[in-house]
Amino acid sequence: MDLRRYSSRLIMIVIILSSGVAIAADETVHMRNQGLETYYVQVHIPGSHNMQFMVDTGASYTLINETILAALKRAKRAHFLKYVTGAMADGSTIEVPVYEIEEVIVGERCSIPNVQVAVLPGNGRCILGLSALRKTSPFIFSVDPPTLKLSNCNTPIARSVQPGDAARATAAATR
Repeated sequence: MDLRRYSSRLIMIVIILSSGVAIAADETVHMRNQGLETYYVQVHIPGSHNMQFMVDTGASYTLINETILAALKRAKRAHFLKYVTGAMADGSTIEVPVYEIEEVIVGERCSIPNVQVAVLPGNGRCILGLSALRKTSPFIFSVDPPTLKLSNCNTPIARSVQPGDAARATAAATR
């Protein structure tokens, strides 16, 4: 392959990588055992802050509280969908609103788009449920060591490209 073809292909790759195009990847996230066999992972929801969510594969929805919803609404990152009736651990039922949020980031790099979340009253614990986990199927929940292996994570490439990478790649291609 001659130098011109190589240079133009390399420049095209750099343009694609710097455009923020997402690719699907696997991600292994460390979980913390909080005792009583409950496991937590770091979650970031843009428009809110980093939090610890309990992982619950028996929960149909990912659950957030009203405090987080208020922050997401202020950032215009939550959109009301419907109401659902949920069964609580004590057997009672409660009607809760369901919102779609634009993105949930599990661990450092597993970006999950358009996640439906149920909103519980108050400022209680958040739960990473199947409405998010199903989008990362197949996923593996392991207790020894405590890890959550997620598939099909959207990893925005623009986050991993450093300033000046495009210029350095172009300069290297023309040498």
